[in-house]
Amino acid sequence: MASEARDEETGKADISAEEKRHLDDLDGRLSSMTPWELLALTGDPTGADIKRAYLNATKRYHPDRYYGKSIGAYRARLERIFRAVKTAYDVLSNPAECAKYRSRVPPPVVAEKAAAQAEVDRDKVLEARRQQIIAERRQKMAMQSGPRVSEDVRRKAQDLFDLGAEQIRNEQLPAAVSSFRLAVSFDPSVLKYRVSLELAQGTLCEAQSDLGAAKIHFETANRLDPANTHATKTLEQLSRRSHRK
Repeated sequence: MASEARDEETGKADISAEEKRHLDDLDGRLSSMTPWELLALTGDPTGADIKRAYLNATKRYHPDRYYGKSIGAYRARLERIFRAVKTAYDVLSNPAECAKYRSRVPPPVVAEKAAAQAEVDRDKVLEARRQQIIAERRQKMAMQSGPRVSEDVRRKAQDLFDLGAEQIRNEQLPAAVSSFRLAVSFDPSVLKYRVSLELAQGTLCEAQSDLGAAKIHFETANRLDPANTHATKTLEQLSRRSHRK
């Protein structure tokens, strides 16, 4: 005991320099580390993975690992680290507590994937909005400077619109989007063609779980025709779904 006390005072310990650096670093970060980090867990660990990680950690950080050796101040460090590892395991080994904690603090790789997916979703929304602005500008230019639409072209546009409406009733969304888009290209001055195109595109994006792009299309439809109840109701539903997430 007297020898160990002297070692603690002088900083001597029967531990390699590399292990000292590791223990010093780990002890200094304990207060900011998550249970996942303490047990070196990433991805989507199972109960067996958590138990295996805990056993590995206890083998490395249990103070008795250095039984009979003079480790000086590192005994106190090991005891702090071991208690932190045990606390981490108590949280993650309890299925209910683990699920609750995972919902607030996901494992590192899962968190990184979620952040990457969020960035992809943002890019998709921005691209959809960019394409929408381009389309609106083209339609505006066509209405302002384009030649007057002939009666034959008007009839063709109406026929395409009627076809799109029939395809909507038959739940043929991609085909309906194409028909409405053609109707708009033939006669962009007709508001109902443009509104129907936005509604069909929004419905298709919603069916594909691209809620950000769907919202943009329904907002455009609502802006073109504020009295359109379908656009208004769908926007409210999308908003509620977004809040639930």
